[in-house]
Amino acid sequence: MIIWPPVPMSFCKPIAAPVVTHSPIGASSFWRILNCPGSRWAGAGIERPPLEAAEFGTLAHDVAAAAARFAFFFATKEPVYPDNESRLIATWWVGVLAAIWDSLLPDMRKMGIEESFSMADLHPLAHGTADAWIYDLLCEILYVPDLKTGRGHVVEVEEASGYHQTMYYAVGVCRKYGYRPREIHLIIAQPRAFHPEGAVRTKVVTLEELEEFERLIVSASEATDDPMAPLNAGEWCHFCPAAPTCPRLREQAEQMIALSAQFDVATLGQYLDKLPQLKSKISALESFAYSQATKGIKIPGWMLANKRGTRVWTETDEKVIEMLELFFGLTREQILKEPEVKSPTQIELLLTSDQVKDLAESGLIDTKINGTVLVPRSAKKTEVLPKLDALSVFTKRAHIPYNKETSK
Repeated sequence: MIIWPPVPMSFCKPIAAPVVTHSPIGASSFWRILNCPGSRWAGAGIERPPLEAAEFGTLAHDVAAAAARFAFFFATKEPVYPDNESRLIATWWVGVLAAIWDSLLPDMRKMGIEESFSMADLHPLAHGTADAWIYDLLCEILYVPDLKTGRGHVVEVEEASGYHQTMYYAVGVCRKYGYRPREIHLIIAQPRAFHPEGAVRTKVVTLEELEEFERLIVSASEATDDPMAPLNAGEWCHFCPAAPTCPRLREQAEQMIALSAQFDVATLGQYLDKLPQLKSKISALESFAYSQATKGIKIPGWMLANKRGTRVWTETDEKVIEMLELFFGLTREQILKEPEVKSPTQIELLLTSDQVKDLAESGLIDTKINGTVLVPRSAKKTEVLPKLDALSVFTKRAHIPYNKETSK
């Protein structure tokens, strides 16, 4: 039996029963409200239309949680997989959890899957639901893996939303069970987005850092209680429900438009830094406008229209083959398409972590570079030099603005 030493910190004691409703200042929103406390009130009552990626994420999380319960808790109900991709993600997620679980002694480990917690004594709205957690009773290590199913937005565990969200879950789990871990392993598991460090990224923090973060939860949550709390634009605006109507984003967009004719190399970086917020504003505005149109609200100068259609066969495959052979003289070889090898990412979802490492070292995979992209210097990428032709090199060195019309 392990007896936890008495400590003055508040999260050493179990507290109230879990709450399952979504919190506007909970784990997924914490990075945003930490930087923009006014977003709680600005986004109140605004429902952004569900995006396809968000709907798939919710579905994939539900399926992955069901698969994990079936695998580890021997749930009697086997998960139902609506499509192959959600099945692959769920199987991969179970493998990520199993890699941790199987490394611990059977009698010295605890686990939770999609488990809710409440921190109402810190703030009435401080609650959430962790995708999973595993506790090593022997070594006093808490593992907090968080599943991310997006492929366009890469989540970093070292900073920003990934760090704050997993830290929030860690505080909630420790408060619920009275755990005082020696180490906390924050884990982002994102199988569908490329990252140079792999699909599973880990950051290790100490108990002292967790205690400090608990105090941050209190101060940041209380800052949102003021209806006049300040609004601040930044990277955190991406998923904010208030983005379509946010005055700060609107001001920033207006400033960019007013200065668009005055760009020069010296100030170009400053404007590029603001692009993510402006893109969030544009995306949110488009989503808001679409939701209004689907509700029957007329928008001057705009209308709903069908997307470009995709032609499909109206009969079964065998019937189509029969008709094409009989009436159009085609052979089966002409009609059928050879099966294609799945992509490296799709294959990796079928393998264990050790097999993924072996595959990476096998020489079967190469990364084909399709071009370059302009990124901040803070990005975890290697700078490449542009390929310049002789004329470009000359004009750059001589600072001569080249114009095709005047050079004829």
